Amino acid sequence: MKRSVKEVAKVTKNSKKVKNGKPDSSREIFSGTEKFENKVEISESSITVGATIRCIGEDKEWTDLIPASFREKSIIDKVMSSAKFIGAHVGISGGIDKAPVYAAQSGCRAFGLFLRNQRTWKIIIRDLGEENVLIESFKRNCVRLGFDMKHILPHGSYLLNAGAPDPAILEKTRVTMLHEVKMCEKMGVELYNFHPGSSCNQMSTDKCLERVAETVNIVLKQTQHVVIVLETMASQGNTVGGTFEQLKTIIDMINDKTRVGVCLDTCHIFAAGYDIRDTENYRNVMRKFDEIIGLNYLKAIHLNDSKGE
Repeated sequence: MKRSVKEVAKVTKNSKKVKNGKPDSSREIFSGTEKFENKVEISESSITVGATIRCIGEDKEWTDLIPASFREKSIIDKVMSSAKFIGAHVGISGGIDKAPVYAAQSGCRAFGLFLRNQRTWKIIIRDLGEENVLIESFKRNCVRLGFDMKHILPHGSYLLNAGAPDPAILEKTRVTMLHEVKMCEKMGVELYNFHPGSSCNQMSTDKCLERVAETVNIVLKQTQHVVIVLETMASQGNTVGGTFEQLKTIIDMINDKTRVGVCLDTCHIFAAGYDIRDTENYRNVMRKFDEIIGLNYLKAIHLNDSKGE
């Protein structure tokens, strides 16, 4: 049943106005009233087909504010009218609970995000009350904007190396992964994606793969429900996970196979030698994925429009 705009969203009275010609990203959007100044079309997954949210302080529709040169190249119109769950990686400026709002404003039907600063080992332990407020706000925003928890894909820190030969790095990786997966649990998010790691040219590939699996098993044993997703890599340097066979080797060593999956990154697999430049080749690659790993393990796809060879 199609909901009215009144049922869809509200901008709170204390929301800030436009800054420097752009909407203030700190505003909060809730359901239940129709005090708006402008509407923004969002994806059909967001509550209902044709539903809208509105932004404060604009005299044009949000989609009209996109420069024509960008709009011609973007896929935003296709995403908004698609039945597929397509989205983007969104920021968490202002708090992790703002991520669903940013995703909805961008026309996403699914989205990815970092759970914390992805370039530091430092873990900020929030006051329990403050953390709970953010988590509950995140959940409410997901419900109100129509995002299913299984269509949200957090990305692990870029520093992680689950197969690290250095014991100190390996320990930091395991502590950080455990912290991030537990965050997913608290948020109700069902998936957690990460780059498997690298041997750093200090151990064999097989040993590195074994260590990655060991890391995943350690994290799974101390958590519940969240599926840990291995991202396909580009086979650059000493990274592992660049071939379907390597990913299968890791999966074979995971104790609970209901909680492991794969994210197929199109840029990475192309760089690793999987030709997906046309329909026939793409189908062949996906058949190979199914034969080696199994499509039942495919949990997400990172789409990339890179045209580089």
